[in-house]
Amino acid sequence: MDRGKTISRYRILDRIAEGGMGEVYRAKMETLGGAEKVVALKVVRRALAENDEFASLFIDEARLAMGLSHVNIVQSFDAGRIDNQLFLAMEYVAGFHLGDLLQACERRFGQPIPHRYLIYITVEVLKGLDYAHRRVDSQDRPLGIVHRDVSPGNILISLEGEVKVADFGIAKSALRSRKTTAGRVKGKLPYIAPEQLRESGVDRRTDIYSLGAVMYEALTGRWIVDPNDIERAMQDVLKGRFARPRDIDPDIPAALEAIVLRALSTEPGDRYPTVPAMRQELERYALSERYLLSSADLADFLVEICSGTDEWKAVSSLRSTESPRPSSSSPAPEDAGPFNALLGADLRKLDTADSYSVFTTDEVPGAFDPEPLV
Repeated sequence: MDRGKTISRYRILDRIAEGGMGEVYRAKMETLGGAEKVVALKVVRRALAENDEFASLFIDEARLAMGLSHVNIVQSFDAGRIDNQLFLAMEYVAGFHLGDLLQACERRFGQPIPHRYLIYITVEVLKGLDYAHRRVDSQDRPLGIVHRDVSPGNILISLEGEVKVADFGIAKSALRSRKTTAGRVKGKLPYIAPEQLRESGVDRRTDIYSLGAVMYEALTGRWIVDPNDIERAMQDVLKGRFARPRDIDPDIPAALEAIVLRALSTEPGDRYPTVPAMRQELERYALSERYLLSSADLADFLVEICSGTDEWKAVSSLRSTESPRPSSSSPAPEDAGPFNALLGADLRKLDTADSYSVFTTDEVPGAFDPEPLV
């Protein structure tokens, strides 16, 4: 779709991502009086939009997405059909997805993301998932929402350090007017839970497994299973065959490994029973390590590892009308190298005076590319 083209009241700026079902664009919403707002616009391919079954599924997604309103979930606020093109307008998050951040850590420092930031990001994701899991209808009946596609590409991090879960496009919910087609596994390797492969039914513990797989990847720099060998990967997921995090990196704390391994239990009954239970365990661990879980800290870290890159320049250009956000901590000394920069961040704990605050169904290009499994 060409820059400048208009769909409804949305003027296309550029394309963010492309997948088999459609494209996501950065666009400006234009209103009376000249007010403008940058949004993310998901546009379905015409051939699919003309398919009645797919159109029905898309409408289900729009109904579900627009019913979710939480600071840790990407907001959806408009949907429609113009010239036989289905679209969904969503909040545009000026920042990066978690896959970008993991890749930047490896590229800049040659090591995984520091634990304090991973824990903060995970806790924020858990807040968003908990809200979705607890949603009820107008008669207080549980909607049974399960995301089913928690992965680095669906965890967005803004330049302000906000963390948001994106893309409830394949979510299971009582709001759906049709069941998904039997025999089609919803989700993606290597984050898919065993029960999704068995098609034995999913619940909120399915999202806990997927988030555990994300944490595993962030801690070790490897996927839990190799998605390039699909048959073997599926068997490994079903049987729980994967290297333990501390076997890959002995410096990973045993207590943190235990949290990840419980989330990755093959049987749902052995996992955390609810998202709040996992969140509480992570927050207890953070307290024991005297970590300060702070959006300001995370925003500073983004500046530290991403500033100067082409991606940073593109994203930062959208904030040209804002005053720069002051750093929450003292600047690093000029001779601080990668190791010292990470060490210094990990040593900034609760005894500091820092302030704190308690899109597509296809992965966005540029996702983290871990080293292959051995």
